Amino acid sequence: MLRSGRGRVLALLLAVLLLLCACGSFPPPAPSAAPEAAVASEPSPSPAPATEPPPSSPLPTGEIRPRPEPILYDDLLPERYRRPCPNAGTLLDWSYDTVDWETQEAVSRPVQIYLPFGWESGRAYNVLVLLHGLGGSEQSWLSDLHPVGGEALALRTVLDNMINEGRIEPLIVVCPSLYMCVGDGRRTTQYDQLAYELKDTILPYVAAEYGSYAASPEPEDLAAAREHFAIGGASWGSYYTYESGMGLSLPFFSGFLCFSGDGDAPWLSRILDSPEYSEYDIALYYAAAGTGDVARPSEERCYATLTGADPRLREGENAWLHLTAGGHDWTVWSTELFNALQLLF
Repeated sequence: MLRSGRGRVLALLLAVLLLLCACGSFPPPAPSAAPEAAVASEPSPSPAPATEPPPSSPLPTGEIRPRPEPILYDDLLPERYRRPCPNAGTLLDWSYDTVDWETQEAVSRPVQIYLPFGWESGRAYNVLVLLHGLGGSEQSWLSDLHPVGGEALALRTVLDNMINEGRIEPLIVVCPSLYMCVGDGRRTTQYDQLAYELKDTILPYVAAEYGSYAASPEPEDLAAAREHFAIGGASWGSYYTYESGMGLSLPFFSGFLCFSGDGDAPWLSRILDSPEYSEYDIALYYAAAGTGDVARPSEERCYATLTGADPRLREGENAWLHLTAGGHDWTVWSTELFNALQLLF
């Protein structure tokens, strides 16, 4: 089940290529003929047309109103989800000590955790792990400011407004760094090491300290509540979602959000079809990219291969391919996070 060093190197090289293209260092490659597994140019249908619903009144603390029908946007997220919310969640910083599996050197991994407004001890919460892109950090998803709609947006604001409006249930979001810190430097993490630490350290800590649907932080109880755990990421984080999440941690996660990335689809298909993994349902596989995204072809190919090979993935039910106007950027990822969260849990 361990990924080869060669596969890891190839994935890192391709991630660097995506970053360079996204930053404008050189133009993206010219489009080539679609391979056999390529999907149709049109993404999966949305559950509802992308028209802005009427605003809802804020939720009283602890109350959950019936969720409205999902609405998937394919452009800039409406302004009301991008403005500061009066009922904002809380961001916590945490880190833990570990060992670099390659060098056996002592390192640490920083993690940022989002607790929803009105968080209560002893209450059960869904848990989403979000992974950053190349060059990012544990703060990329929740607290870093990104240019979206001509303004600076931290995506925790999107979560705050969706929860406050009752569009999604309150949830806990966990953002581990994909880099291990040693001294003043940092180094990347192997896919299998991250998978191990997710189920051995990160999920048990969150379940014990902040609450989840698991009866206890023990591995067997975390696995029994896997329908309440999901993992996702953008760009480089999408690679880790496919490899460390879907490929190596399916017994602990049932939802997968893959934005503007790629995975080793043939390897994933074999893993998902193995006796060890074939018994696990997949609640949601949501793949997305920008219409002008350098990673759009690779995300589409991976989606086509997996949905074509695994009967558990049913398009328009638990498998979605969605496109948003834009490139390899946070305008796309903020919209797609909004879209995917409505289909999750």
